[in-house]
Amino acid sequence: MDALRMAKGEKGEGAQRNSALLPRLAQCVALANRHKASIVLAEDEVNHFEAWLATDETLLLDGAMGTALLDAGLSAGEPLALAVLDHPDLVRRIHRAHIAAGARLILSHSFAANPVQLGRFALADAVDAVNHAAVTLARGAAQGAARAKGTAVWVAGGLGPIVADAPIDPDDLCRAFAEQAEALTAAGADLLWIETLGSLAELRAAVAGVRQVSPLPLVATFSFDHEGRTRNGLTPSAAMRGAVDCGVVAAGANCGHSLEMTEQALRQMQRAAPQMPLVSKANAGLPQRCGERWHYPVSPDEFAAHGQRLRAMGVRLIGGCCGTTAAHLRALHRESDPM
Repeated sequence: MDALRMAKGEKGEGAQRNSALLPRLAQCVALANRHKASIVLAEDEVNHFEAWLATDETLLLDGAMGTALLDAGLSAGEPLALAVLDHPDLVRRIHRAHIAAGARLILSHSFAANPVQLGRFALADAVDAVNHAAVTLARGAAQGAARAKGTAVWVAGGLGPIVADAPIDPDDLCRAFAEQAEALTAAGADLLWIETLGSLAELRAAVAGVRQVSPLPLVATFSFDHEGRTRNGLTPSAAMRGAVDCGVVAAGANCGHSLEMTEQALRQMQRAAPQMPLVSKANAGLPQRCGERWHYPVSPDEFAAHGQRLRAMGVRLIGGCCGTTAAHLRALHRESDPM
């Protein structure tokens, strides 16, 4: 990795900002390289998350990280992926709040920490460093809960869709997913989790990239709009059939237009593949402008009622996406029987 060369090569304000990151980047690069060892599971080694999936239990997931960072004062114009370097205490505090509210699986703050998105800030070569920092912060919060209360918390290495200004060659897309997946795996994630998918081509590229570099189980979720389709026009049933074909261990919906649309999409996914463990991470509604801030209208109690309906459907992994806070998770946890 040559994140330092990349940062030094920037000009203007970008150069000044990246220069300020150099010491932290150097530290993360060193840590990532030090921990980069064999990531191949022995044939007789069982992944504990996959073993849990074989049970009939329900698991509470975490809530939103991105909107929590914005609520804390970070600028939407800054690359939020770099919060793990610029504001590690804040990221750690949000992870801890979600765990304290009942989350037993948290996603690393690495949704946009891929070479394409980081490349927009001349940090394409910092993928290892940023993803290592993201997993390290999540793991630290999880280990803190284990020490304090004996609570086991899984850490999923989070990936998001790769959004580019121009079409990306499928091979390049696969390589971009592989680079991030390798970094998350080497950093010590328990599983990998890709969310907000829009197409089967995107899913296939992600799975192909992951399988080149990582033995970890992969969860995949799609985002559906008010018409019940992804941004690329994919139906929930087609999305689920694609997920089954790609061999992910669990699949479902995240983000989306409303709680009702998420539930409707999940019913269709369930009918398409009754055997697949279902995942839900819905938004707290659509954001509404309130002065200088955005407000998400779904209350914790409303979100808890949503959780009850999901459990009645048999959804196994339940958490929240944009706008969901520790209060929403506490309400979910309180209404569980138990989660």
